[in-house]
Amino acid sequence: MTRLPLRFPVGEPRFLTVAEAGPADAASLLDHARQVARESDFLNAGPGERSLALEAQVAFLRRLRTNHTGFVLKGTIDGRLVAVLSVVRPSQLRLRHRADFGLTVRAAHWGQGIGRRMGETAIALAAEQGLRKLNLRVRADNRRAIQLYQALGFSREGLSPRALCVRGRFLAEVMMGLCLDQQAS
Repeated sequence: MTRLPLRFPVGEPRFLTVAEAGPADAASLLDHARQVARESDFLNAGPGERSLALEAQVAFLRRLRTNHTGFVLKGTIDGRLVAVLSVVRPSQLRLRHRADFGLTVRAAHWGQGIGRRMGETAIALAAEQGLRKLNLRVRADNRRAIQLYQALGFSREGLSPRALCVRGRFLAEVMMGLCLDQQAS
């Protein structure tokens, strides 16, 4: 069983600490979302497009724990939040075997293996919680993210043309999935 928090080396003498985020982390998670929206065009929401209130974020994190509908992992280095990974499953009985997988890493920490460590931890936790499938969507031109997801075991399942419109330009999204059991169909 995966026990959190976990620590991974990310360069001397720094360590990435991966832990479950809870309601007390709501403000820092919102700050992280605002920061990564300013740093990257690869996300679904740009700067100022997410207007989630602190109370709503707290309620969301409580609901995840109370209803066992997923989890949010936080990745910190020296106490600073550098990555967030969410695994959220739908409430409908027919869909509860799967979950949506979402990862953001601060731009200053790209290429340090943080996404891989966060992803490996989340996949292990998802399997332990009985999830059978993880789904994600990634911009088709985000080659580094696609390579990371493939290294984690995700495979391409489809392409959604014109899924995003960034600065007046339409962009496609790749749909990817990872089956966590042997009975994949």
